[in-house]
Parts: sequence; C-alpha cells; structure tokens
Amino acid sequence: ERRLAEQIRQTSAEMLKQRNLALQVVNQLANQLHSLTDAQAIAEETLRVLQVLQSAPLSLFHLAAPDSDEFNVVASIGYAPEQIEARRHLPIQHSISREAIAQGRILHSEDITDDPRIDPVIRDLFPKDGVRSLTVLPLLYHEQVLGTIGLHFYDCGNAFSESELETLRSLLRKYVVA
Repeated sequence: ERRLAEQIRQTSAEMLKQRNLALQVVNQLANQLHSLTDAQAIAEETLRVLQVLQSAPLSLFHLAAPDSDEFNVVASIGYAPEQIEARRHLPIQHSISREAIAQGRILHSEDITDDPRIDPVIRDLFPKDGVRSLTVLPLLYHEQVLGTIGLHFYDCGNAFSESELETLRSLLRKYVVA
C-alpha cells in the first residue's frame, strides 16, 4: 500500500512537471509571437512549438481565404513541397475543420478512413502519405474565423489528455492575441 502511494505521488509529480514545462513553452511562444509581425513567421513558430509539445510528425497551418470556403496553407512541418502544393487550398465546407470552427473547440479523428466528418478529398489525400489520424485546432478571434492548425499522425488514436488539451487551448489563446 505504501509503495502504491509512492508510485501515485511520483506519477502526479511527473505530470505536474510536464504540465509546467508545457506552460513555460507556451509562454515563451507568446513572448516570441508578440515580437513578430509576419503571419508566416508566426505560423511557422507556432507549428514548431506544437511539434515539440505534441510530437506530431506532420502539421499544416491554414489561414481562411477572404470571401471563400477554402483555407490556404501558410506554414507546414514534415511535408515535401509537392505535398504542400496538393494541400495548398483545402475545402472546408464538409470537413472536420468546419465542425471545429462551428463548435469552437479542438476536434480529433482517431482514424480518418472511417470518420464521416472528414472531407472525401482529404480522406483520399492524407492516407497516401501515411496519415491515419488528425487533430484540428480552430483559430478564432471573437467571432472571426482566422484558420486552423492540423496535427497529423501516422498511427490511429493519439487522443489528448485533458491536460494536453488545456495546453493546446492556452497556445491557441496566445496565438490569436498575437
């Protein structure tokens, strides 16, 4: 019983340590973003931090195209130029991105091949690159849609803990203020 209590204490201490480290990284990002004025540089730095925090091998940062139902890629990690070009303008009308924006929350698809929220174009495109699951982070400032960040994973699953989701939400708040 004493060993179990010690293991629980150590696990809790490790979780708190990881959470504090994540929040430090988010705060450092916020400080860096406030000094940047270029949207692409802000997007690239945000993706870099997300890659460190969430271990997403691939990610895309899309900004909403004015007067359009498309998002345009402004930054990416892990994709080759031809892959980025194939994803440069993605439809959002019938997509998990649209749902994430409408609900104003982070959404996750554990297996994109079986998820009806995934646009057929995306369902066909991403598995060719080995992407099996994804997470969409909506970028909203008040009621204005700024875009989305997509974290893409090679394996199914990758659901985030509540602590990880809170870190992502904190990062999103810092980004939209910048």
